[in-house]
Formats: sequence, structure tokens, C-alpha cells
Amino acid sequence: MANALGGFDNVAEALAGEAVGKKQRSLLKKTIIDVGSWALLFSLLISFLYIVFGNLIINLITNIDTVRATAYQYLPYAALLPIITVTSFLFDGVAIGAHLFKEMRNSMIITFVLCFLVWLSLSDYGNVGLWLSFYSFFIFRAIFLGYYILRFYNARNNFAMGD
Repeated sequence: MANALGGFDNVAEALAGEAVGKKQRSLLKKTIIDVGSWALLFSLLISFLYIVFGNLIINLITNIDTVRATAYQYLPYAALLPIITVTSFLFDGVAIGAHLFKEMRNSMIITFVLCFLVWLSLSDYGNVGLWLSFYSFFIFRAIFLGYYILRFYNARNNFAMGD
């Protein structure tokens, strides 16, 4: 899943870099919409495959009954993961292509602190709390990268006049 969605990260990185290099705001917007649409579609497909074939995948990975039973129990959390992470992957690529390295660092620091606080508050819930804090990492990352990308996108001096 991560490798598949990471491919969209790479595409977003290259196309966003091209748009920023050409100082074309409209091309950056098109990149985010086009790559984001394909990435979302692909994440939905991966989630669907996890839901339909998850038990089979688990059975192919291990033959240990206790491991299988635990994996079956948490399969719904894994099935949601592509949908929850897709925006984070997309924005990561856009931020790299736009050279928002300081902003990426800042978003990771804020995300780490918030995710850690979520984990602390949910630690009594065992693996469910761990899954939810893992989700929060990607949600916070998407929010903060989205904020920095939007700020970059709206800055007049980053793009050519009239675009």
C-alpha cells in the first residue's frame, strides 16, 4: 500500500516541481487535482481489495493461527489506512516539488507532538489506540502540509503574473 501510494507521491513531486519551476499556479492546481484524483481512486481500490481479499492475504503471509486471528481482528483498520493516508502522501510530494523543506520539517515536528499526545491519551486502548494514533499522524500531516501548500499557492510572488 505504501509503495503504491508512494508512487503518486513521486508523480506529484515531479509535476509540482515542474509547475513551480515554470511559475504556473494553474499547472500546480491541475497537478494536485489530477494526481489527487488518481491517488484517491487507487486508495479506494486498495481498501476494497483489503476488505474482499484481506483474509486470503493474511493466510498467505502466515500459517500461525494466533497471528491470523489477531490480524483478522485488525483488518478493518488496515483496510481504512489507504484512504486515511492518501492526502498525506499527495501533499508530501507536492511539498517536495515546491521546495517547502522548512515547512515540511515544521509540519513533522507539530505532527509528532500531536500524534504523541493522541497516543498518550489512547494508550489504555491497546492496539486500537495505537491504530488511531497512527491514523492521527497521517491526518495531522495532511492538515499541516495542506496549510503550507495553500499558503505557498496563494503567495503572489511564487507565480507569474496572471496565472
